Amino acid sequence: MSLTPGMGLMQVGYNESEAARRRLYFHLVDASGDPVTTKNGQQPQISVNGDSFTSSGVGTLLAIGSGYYYAEVTQATTQTNFAVIFGRYDDGDTVECMSLNTLIIGDELQKRTQGDVGKMQTDRSTAQTKVYKGDGTTVWFTRERSAPDEDTVQIAPV
Repeated sequence: MSLTPGMGLMQVGYNESEAARRRLYFHLVDASGDPVTTKNGQQPQISVNGDSFTSSGVGTLLAIGSGYYYAEVTQATTQTNFAVIFGRYDDGDTVECMSLNTLIIGDELQKRTQGDVGKMQTDRSTAQTKVYKGDGTTVWFTRERSAPDEDTVQIAPV
């Protein structure tokens, strides 16, 4: 699996209208680790809140260069408060790739209120991110490996 650290969690507004803010990024490589540059227009999949992967709710891959791509999540997919969305791509020609970033949808109230609602705070020492909810509570998310010898990443509430 291809995993390039550094992008991590990205906050997206509830019902986000700006497509550039709804992008999931991918770095596609072949079995020898060389960038794959021929996947423009191919279909990635997303998982919302840990549900099964589906191609519904996400556009096709758009090439950036050197094996990097992005795909835009649809606006309708951002209409769930505090949803966690991440993507994957695998077609047999590439090593399975999880998206380099994970989108966390803000609270619907974020557009109507001031203060901390929908804001995020990241604790780099624990790789956890706190999301402030509209009801005054918070939710912590963390990116963690499922096993020390695997290159898989899972998002899990703490």
